[in-house]
Amino acid sequence: GIAGVGAALLGWVADQTSIEYVYRICAFLPAAGLLTIFLPMPHPRRYHRQRTV
Repeated sequence: GIAGVGAALLGWVADQTSIEYVYRICAFLPAAGLLTIFLPMPHPRRYHRQRTV
């Protein structure tokens, strides 16, 4: 899934730069997660079936 893609990306960044740089990136990931509070909520999907009598 997306975690595997993220791990591969961080591994590539570590190969290109240094592991210290990756640690600095990972230090900001929780802050990025907290910023998702401000994202708009998706519209609820309505899958209500019509009741037939």
